[in-house]
Amino acid sequence: EKKQHVENADLGWPEESPFHKGELQVQEKLGVMTRMDGFARKVIRRYMPEQHMQFYQGLRFVVIGCGDEDGNPWCHMVVGEPGFATASDPVELDVKPKVIIPQLISKLTPGSRIGVLGIDFEFRRRNRLNTTILEVNEDNKQKKIPNTIKLLVEQSFGNCPQYISRRQTLPFHAKQQEEERFGSILNQREKDIIETCDTFFVASLVPGDGTTLGADASHRGGRSGFVRVLTKDNASVLIVPEFPGNNHYNTFGNWKLYPKAGLLFIDFRTGAALALTGNIELFLDTHHGPHREEINAFAGAERYWTFQVIKGVSLPAGSIPLEFKEQTQDFMSPNSLLTGTWAQADAQLRAQKLTNAWRPYTVTRIVNENSLIKSFYLEPKDNFGLTDFKPGQYLTIRLGDDDTALIRTYTISVAPREGYYRISVKKEGKVSTLLHETISMGDTIMARAPRGNFYLSLEEKDKNKSAVLIGGGIGITPLLSMLRHTVREGMRTRWESIRNKTYFIHLSHDMNTRAFFQETSELAQRANPDKIQVISLLSTVDGHLTKEKFQQILPLDNYEFYICGPSSFTQVTYSLLRQSLGIRDDRIFAEAFGPSALKREPDDNFSPPEPLVPAATTPQHVRFAKTHFDTQWEPEKSGSLLELAEAHGIQVSYACRLGNCGTCVTKILKGSVTYATPLAAAADIEDAHCLLCQAVPVEQEVLELDL
Repeated sequence: EKKQHVENADLGWPEESPFHKGELQVQEKLGVMTRMDGFARKVIRRYMPEQHMQFYQGLRFVVIGCGDEDGNPWCHMVVGEPGFATASDPVELDVKPKVIIPQLISKLTPGSRIGVLGIDFEFRRRNRLNTTILEVNEDNKQKKIPNTIKLLVEQSFGNCPQYISRRQTLPFHAKQQEEERFGSILNQREKDIIETCDTFFVASLVPGDGTTLGADASHRGGRSGFVRVLTKDNASVLIVPEFPGNNHYNTFGNWKLYPKAGLLFIDFRTGAALALTGNIELFLDTHHGPHREEINAFAGAERYWTFQVIKGVSLPAGSIPLEFKEQTQDFMSPNSLLTGTWAQADAQLRAQKLTNAWRPYTVTRIVNENSLIKSFYLEPKDNFGLTDFKPGQYLTIRLGDDDTALIRTYTISVAPREGYYRISVKKEGKVSTLLHETISMGDTIMARAPRGNFYLSLEEKDKNKSAVLIGGGIGITPLLSMLRHTVREGMRTRWESIRNKTYFIHLSHDMNTRAFFQETSELAQRANPDKIQVISLLSTVDGHLTKEKFQQILPLDNYEFYICGPSSFTQVTYSLLRQSLGIRDDRIFAEAFGPSALKREPDDNFSPPEPLVPAATTPQHVRFAKTHFDTQWEPEKSGSLLELAEAHGIQVSYACRLGNCGTCVTKILKGSVTYATPLAAAADIEDAHCLLCQAVPVEQEVLELDL
C-alpha cells in the first residue's frame, strides 16, 4: 500500500478532487467550491514537503483524531521530546509517544485512519495530516501506550495562523494521574475549563462500510469565553461560534456525512485536561437554529455548531508533562481580537431591549484631534453592553436632565463592535461648545441607541460594488466609521467579505484643520492596497474636487458614492457627480451637516413611494393624555404631530426633525398614524410608538398620544 501511494504521490490531483463529497457539499452550499478546487490542488499534497517534515520533528506534542470501537471520535494529545515525531520519508511519519492524553480509548491497529495536527503555539504555525496506520509496535512495559506508531501520509497541508494564542511549550515532569470517566453531564470544574478556554481541539471522522475512510484533527481558537455550556435533555451541550477560516471545511464536511466529534480541552494553567465525544448539530449561517438570536449578537460569528456530550474523560491538574507559558507580547491572535465572547453577546442582547431609552455612558477618554475637534470615548455605565450599529450611524445625546435639556446627534466615528462608542465633535454651536468646555474624563453623558439611514452595507449583494467615501471637514466622521469597519471586516475575512474596492477621499482646508490623518494613514497601511485606497486632500494645495480629479482617481467600475460634510460641500459634490459624471441619483448616498437638506435630482425613471397607509383627508381628533388637552389636526394646515404639539405649547424633545434621530419617539395610547415617506416608517422604533416629527393621523375616531 505504501509503495503504491509513493508512486502516486507526485501525481497530485489530475482528476479526482482532494476533497470528499461532504466537504464539497458544504463548499457548494457556501459558494466557495470552484475557487477552493483550484487552490486546494496546489496546497494539499499527497506527501509531506521538506518544511513539514522538519516541522513535526521539532514539536513536543501532536494532536490526533481517531475513532473507538463504537465509532465515536476522540481527540488525544500525544506528547514526547522533540524528535518523537520523525518523518523517515515524505510519506511516513513515525511517532514514539511518551504520554497520550487521555489514554487511548481503543487499540490502534494497522489500517486505522488517524488525523494528525501539528501546532506550534509560539510561532503560530500548524500543519495537518490525514494518515493510515502502517504498523504499531507495542511496549510490553507500557501496555496502554504503543512504542511506535508508523503512519502513512495520504494528505499533508498547512493551515493559516489565525486564532492561535501564543504560548511557549516547555517540558514539565508530570506524575501519572488517574483518569475519571463520566457520562453526559459535566460538573462545574469541567464547565469552567471549557468556558474559560481560548483554544481547543476537534476530531472528526468519515465512516465507510464497516470501517473509517478518513479521520481529521483540527484546532479552534478565540477569546477566553467563546464556548458556552448549557444543559438540555439531561446532557451538557456546547455552543461554538465559527469564525472565518481557510474555506476548506474539512471538519464541516466530515460532520455533513457523520455528525459526531471528539473534543479535547486543555487547562494550560494547571495541566488538567478534558476529552469529550458527542453528537454535532451544524448550522451553516447565523439565521437558523435554536441559538440564532444569541449567535447574531456574537462578534465575528458566521456559523455555529452545537455539541451534545455522550461521555468524557477528565484528568486532574498536573496530568500533562508540558508547561505552557503565555507570551506577554502578542498573546492573543489579531484575528481573535476581532471576535467576541458570550458575555459580550449577552450584554448586547440586553442593550437591544433599551433601544429607545436614555442610558448613561461614562466618558473614558478624550482626544484632541486638532484645534477644533475633540473625540469623546463612551462606554456604558449601566453594564448593559453596547447596542450594535451600522457604520455611519449616529448617537443622540442629551446634556441636562430637566425639560430644558439640550439634545443633539453626533456620528459614531469608530466601527461597530470595537468595544466603545466614539463621537468626534467640532467646536461650533451651543451643545458642541459645552462638550468641549465642560465635559471631562469620568463624566456621564446620556444617550440613546445609534440610529440613522446613512450607513455602508457589506452584505453579499453589495460585494460587486465599489464604494467611494467622500468627506469634507468634520463630515469625515461617518465615513471614518465606514472605513474602519471595512478594514476590520477585510482583516477578519481575508479581504473577502467586503466591497470590490473602497476609496476614502477626505478634503480639508489646510494642515491645521485636517483631522484623523494619522489614523486613516495607519488604516491604509494595515489594509490590502488592492481593496482600500485612502486619499487626503487640502483645498489650499490641491484645490476642490472636480470632474478631472474624480476621473484621475477612479477607474471605470460599478460605484456607490457616500458623501458627508457641510451643506454646501455636500450639495456641490452631489451636483458634480450627477451633472458632470452622470452618476445615477440612486447610487449617491449623502448626509449634510447643517440646517439645509440636500436638493436631489431624481433619476428619469424615479417614482416617489406611496405612504404605507393613507393620511387622513378630514380633520382628526387628537388627545394629548398627560396634558389633558384635546385639539383638531387639519390636513394641509397642521403639519406633523410634532408641529401640532408645538402650536399648542406642548413641549416635545426633538433634534433632527427629519425622522432619523428618534428623539421625538412618542407612545401611541390609542389610534394609528402614518408617515409622509416609508423611510420614516422604517425607523427602528418600538410597536405602538411613532416619530412625531414625521407622523400624521389616519382616518379614525381619536388619536391619543402619551404627551
